[in-house]
Amino acid sequence: AEALRIFKRPVGGDSPLTAHAMGSLGKLRAIQGPDHQSNALKLLKGALKLEVAKDAFHLETVWELLTKLKDLHMEEAKERHASQSDSQHGSHLAALNATYSQYLPLVAAARSRVTEQHERDDIGTLAVFYKTAGEVCMLAQEYEQGEELLHEALRLLENVPDFDCSSLIDGCNMLLTIAESNNPNNSMQPRRKSEAASPAGWTTGRARAAGGKSERG
Repeated sequence: AEALRIFKRPVGGDSPLTAHAMGSLGKLRAIQGPDHQSNALKLLKGALKLEVAKDAFHLETVWELLTKLKDLHMEEAKERHASQSDSQHGSHLAALNATYSQYLPLVAAARSRVTEQHERDDIGTLAVFYKTAGEVCMLAQEYEQGEELLHEALRLLENVPDFDCSSLIDGCNMLLTIAESNNPNNSMQPRRKSEAASPAGWTTGRARAAGGKSERG
């Protein structure tokens, strides 16, 4: 933390160099264990804020930071959920909403930076960004927005050249089933909020749906 403060002095708190340094330090803190997780989340969120706002917008970096934040919060949520009784399910949903809602403005800001060139030149990264953003919206219980993003992810994944996206497509379809069943505008469909919002209910689908650099090669 002291090194980051020293680094900020010559380059400024909103410099692209600061964004990179915060992201790198946040990832380091994340792998150092639970005692450093709070600091990791703070650093990664700060880096994400800078990345979505800087002139040289880099979609892959934004996606990596959003994915890391989503996964770290999911680990916390699973631990919290495991320690709660069924009667505390409502408080668990409220906690998920509070946790993930803070990232919705950043998702919107990142979407506003996406251009036609991203779809032409970096369709795979754009697809997994939309998928991750859709998951974040669903965890914040913004199912309609999540559904929209997942449909965009599917549209792009079906057109990614030279890569087998079948597991990602299956994952998106699984998540869409959950989003559609929880979307209040789909009043004719059964509501399954407990399945959608419970981290335990996401485990199988996330294993199939996990998009990322390692899976995309």
